[in-house]
Amino acid sequence: MKVLSDKAQNKVICVFLLIGSIGLVVYGVTHIFSSIEYKLSSDVRHVTAVVKDYQISVKTDEKGDEDVKYHAILSFEVDGKTYTGKDVFSRDISRGDEVTEKAYRALNGEYKLYTGDIGDNITSVMMIPAGIIISIFLIYEIFGKSKEKEQ
Repeated sequence: MKVLSDKAQNKVICVFLLIGSIGLVVYGVTHIFSSIEYKLSSDVRHVTAVVKDYQISVKTDEKGDEDVKYHAILSFEVDGKTYTGKDVFSRDISRGDEVTEKAYRALNGEYKLYTGDIGDNITSVMMIPAGIIISIFLIYEIFGKSKEKEQ
């Protein structure tokens, strides 16, 4: 027994993909904003951060080589106040390890960890137009075809 027709299933899939493509745009814009915020910051300093938690991701290429990344949640202190941030490491880390990170004062006065320059993360810049193009296509798929069939 089918719950949804094929057309309805396609629309549901398109809606989820549309949400994902909008997420690409938001990710790209927030990363660009963070990079600009870092460049405008009047207070950039090196801090000692402590690894609070981490997750390991392993990607294997065609040759069988593994690329291991440690996605860490870090805690650091600036002027007596504790902040948290994230970073990715290629080397082995564990809870409690101390790492030196670059932190900057954001526009709201809080400190954030520096995540890299726009040039270093060109994929975040590319996500904006890709997300917009995919969104336009999906909006047409969801709303445009039904209007054409009505005529």
